[in-house]
Formats: sequence, structure tokens, C-alpha cells
Amino acid sequence: MADQNWYAFPSGHMQMCIVFYGYVGWLIRHKIKWIWALLPLTGLYGWALIDQNYHDFSDVVAGAVVGAVMLALFLWVETIDWVQEKWRLMGVLLLPFTVLLLFYITGAVDQKVAHAWQAQGGLLGLSMGLLLCGGRFFSLSFPLIVKAIHAAVGLLGFCALWVFNVRVLKGLGHPFFPLLSFFLLGAWLGGAADYCANKMTVLFYRRRSS
Repeated sequence: MADQNWYAFPSGHMQMCIVFYGYVGWLIRHKIKWIWALLPLTGLYGWALIDQNYHDFSDVVAGAVVGAVMLALFLWVETIDWVQEKWRLMGVLLLPFTVLLLFYITGAVDQKVAHAWQAQGGLLGLSMGLLLCGGRFFSLSFPLIVKAIHAAVGLLGFCALWVFNVRVLKGLGHPFFPLLSFFLLGAWLGGAADYCANKMTVLFYRRRSS
């Protein structure tokens, strides 16, 4: 059971749940018509957070609302023409939020500081991944083998980074561990995974054609 002193408002767990499953549902809405019927299952995740004493009801509800707003804002930004043409600029748009987080961290109570450093690292990493890798290398219209390569590279890289964070970076302590670990994960998800998968896809087709 989690310590009640570590409750955080709003729930970051619930925000990630809504954003992740909501975005996946949005991407495949035309391929699987009934996908939206599964979204209420996110409510079970929220109930589990309350049941396991990680959050109270207000944390979960606020997290769901914030997650839905962030997802809607992201989907709207995606439709802007200049954003589609210069996708890496999404990284620039995220940077101001890191400044706001620094102000929040200076006044946050102890139990919320760890969450804030995680968010700070994640945003910085996501911005860096978008700025450096810059392109969107993945589409649901790609052949199955290409989608499989992207999925495998993304998942294996994420797992490798997670192990590295726990076995190596955890020894750095607070705040370096939450900051650096989420920075690496954010950079990987922000563009590094797609970039590496794209390189591997090109290599695969070159070897296949030779």
C-alpha cells in the first residue's frame, strides 16, 4: 500500500493513462470502429489507484480532466499546418512548460517535488527528442514489417532504458534520478525511438534488396 503522505494532485498516473490510451484510440479509430467502447476501462485504472491507496478520488478525477485537456490540446496543435510541416517545433512549444515547473518546484511540498522533477525531466527529454530527431517517421499506413520494426525498437529501447535507470541512475538519488531517468525516457519517446527504427528499416530494405 502506498503512503498517503505521497498523494499528488492531480494524479500523474491517471493523466498518462488518459493521454496514452486516448491517443492510441484516436490513431486507430478508423481501423477499429469499436475502440472507443474500451476507453471506459480507464475508469478501472482510476479505481485501482484509489483502491491501492496511491491516490484519493479527487486526485484521480482531476488527473483524468487534465489528461483529457492535454490530449485535446495536442490533437488540435497537430492540425496546424506549420506544425505538420515543421514537427520539431513541437519541442520548442514544450520548453516554456519546463520554466513553469521550476517555479512550481521551488514552492512545492516535499511529497510533490519528486513528481515535479519527473515531469521536468520528461518534458526536457521530450523537447530534446523532438528538436534533434525532428521528423515523424511512423504512420499506420506503413507495411506490417515496418510497423513491427518500429514497435520492437521502441519497446526494447524503452525497456533497456528502464533497466539502466533502475540499476545505474537510481544510485544518484534525488533530484538527479527522477530528472535524468525521465529525461532519457522522454527523449526516446520524443523522437529517438522513431529515428533509430527508421534507420533500421532502411538497413533492412537495403539488405533485402541486395
